[in-house]
Amino acid sequence: MRTLPEYVRSAPELITKLIDITKLGYRYRLTV
Repeated sequence: MRTLPEYVRSAPELITKLIDITKLGYRYRLTV
Protein backbone atom coordinates (compact mmCIF):
# COMPACT_ATOMS: atom_id res chain seq x y z
CA MET A 1 0.00 0.00 0.00
CA ARG A 2 1.28 3.43 -0.91
CA THR A 3 1.70 6.25 1.56
CA LEU A 4 -0.29 9.44 1.07
CA PRO A 5 2.74 11.67 0.23
CA GLU A 6 3.77 9.25 -2.52
CA TYR A 7 0.26 9.28 -3.96
CA VAL A 8 0.11 13.08 -3.86
CA ARG A 9 3.49 13.25 -5.60
CA SER A 10 2.34 10.95 -8.41
CA ALA A 11 -1.13 12.52 -8.69
CA PRO A 12 -0.13 15.21 -11.26
CA GLU A 13 1.33 12.51 -13.52
CA LEU A 14 -1.83 10.43 -13.25
CA ILE A 15 -3.99 13.47 -13.98
CA THR A 16 -1.98 14.40 -17.08
CA LYS A 17 -2.15 10.79 -18.31
CA LEU A 18 -5.89 10.75 -17.74
CA ILE A 19 -6.30 14.01 -19.68
CA ASP A 20 -4.20 12.62 -22.55
CA ILE A 21 -6.33 9.47 -22.65
CA THR A 22 -9.58 11.46 -22.64
CA LYS A 23 -8.28 13.72 -25.42
CA LEU A 24 -7.30 10.68 -27.50
CA GLY A 25 -10.66 9.03 -26.87
CA TYR A 26 -12.49 12.21 -27.81
CA ARG A 27 -10.51 12.58 -31.03
CA TYR A 28 -11.11 8.92 -31.85
CA ARG A 29 -14.85 9.34 -31.34
CA LEU A 30 -14.86 12.38 -33.62
CA THR A 31 -13.09 10.55 -36.45
CA VAL A 32 -15.27 7.43 -36.14
